[in-house]
Amino acid sequence: IQPDTIALSAVKRAEAGDRLIVRLYNPTDEAVEAHVQTVLPVLHAWEVNLNEEMIRTLPILEGTSTKLLVTGKEVKTVSLEVERVSHHIPK
Repeated sequence: IQPDTIALSAVKRAEAGDRLIVRLYNPTDEAVEAHVQTVLPVLHAWEVNLNEEMIRTLPILEGTSTKLLVTGKEVKTVSLEVERVSHHIPK
């Protein structure tokens, strides 16, 4: 998670579907562009609400990250569909 001013408040499996939920918090008063990067390739990224309902599609950057604007004192939730680990393990 970048920049360092963004706090990671949760990482968990989505309630429905095979996705990763990442919750961010901006404790500052200033809006910040937050970047969420994973080790595995990101197939799809969405901003979702606290009930994990889609708000909008997020851009995928360099195949492994996404970004979104987090205003001051705001909590944002990102839903990521990433490639499964098993796809990267040689047989």
